Amino acid sequence: MARLAGVCILAVLVLAAGASAAIYPGTSQAFKPAKKPVAALLKGYKNGVVALYAKGTTKAPVNALATVYVYSSTAAARLAWKHACSKCTTQAAPQGLKVKAEAGTSNGQPTLHTVSTCGNVYLDVIEQGSQSALKIDTDVAKITNAVLTRAIHGGLSSCSAK
Repeated sequence: MARLAGVCILAVLVLAAGASAAIYPGTSQAFKPAKKPVAALLKGYKNGVVALYAKGTTKAPVNALATVYVYSSTAAARLAWKHACSKCTTQAAPQGLKVKAEAGTSNGQPTLHTVSTCGNVYLDVIEQGSQSALKIDTDVAKITNAVLTRAIHGGLSSCSAK
C-alpha cells in the first residue's frame, strides 16, 4: 500500500518526461564514486555514484544508501535490474519504469530496499531507521524521484528510451 504512494510519485515523473527517446548522455556526478558493480551487473556499466543520506537523532537515526549506475543502454540497465536483489518482488510501475522492492526489519527497525531502472539509469536504495514503514517508503520514493528528475534534467527523455 505504502509503495503505491511512491510509485504514484514516480508516475508523475515518468509521465512528465519528453516524448522523444534519448538515454541519459552524461556521467554520474557529485557524491562519492561507486565501486564497480558485481559481475552480474557489470555488462554495459559506464560509471556510478553512491550517497548516504542521514536524518533523525543519534538515538533514533534513519539512514538511506543510494547507489546510482549509468549504463550504455536501456537494455544493459534492465539486465542489471533483472539480476539485482533476488529477494525483491517486482512492483507495478508506469511507462517503462522498472521497480523491485523488499520490505522487512533489521535490528528491530523497518527496512526498505528498492531497485529501479529508468532508461539507462539504475538505482538501488536501502533505507533503515526508527520511523514508520510509511515514512521510510516516502523517503525512498523521494530519493528515487530526485535521482530520476536529475537524470531527466540531464538529458534522459523517458524510461523507455533505448
